Amino acid sequence: MNTVLATYLKDMAELMLSDNFTLKNKLTATVLRAKTLTTLGQLDGKRKGHLVRFLYKGQMITFWQPSIDLTDADLSSVDLTNYKLRTVSFAKGNLFNAIFRKTSLKDVAFESALLITASFDHSNLENVSFYEANLTNASFIRAVTNTDLLT
Repeated sequence: MNTVLATYLKDMAELMLSDNFTLKNKLTATVLRAKTLTTLGQLDGKRKGHLVRFLYKGQMITFWQPSIDLTDADLSSVDLTNYKLRTVSFAKGNLFNAIFRKTSLKDVAFESALLITASFDHSNLENVSFYEANLTNASFIRAVTNTDLLT
């Protein structure tokens, strides 16, 4: 798994640093989506967390600009403990047993996502959408929402 992740990060970094790189090119975006989804399917939760952090820091998964589409991605058991995510979509993703403990989420979309047994304990959830998400046995112990901040 370390080799799979290292190869993905190396390939992506080289591409991102190239002079003519853009996600506005639909062919490039399609290839990167396929590469990303394939790689995610080969990783454990900790390494999936590293991959998501890399893409987020590289502004490759924010939904206000051209990005890699993570729709239907296998993000099961992804560990994003103690992290900050803004303007990201995990719509229709498989986030079974995902860990978002002590995570700050703002303008994050989980529409129609599979979040069975996911943990959002001690997290700050601001303008987070769970529309039609499956939250069976998900945990929100001491999670704070923007609604909570108003009361």
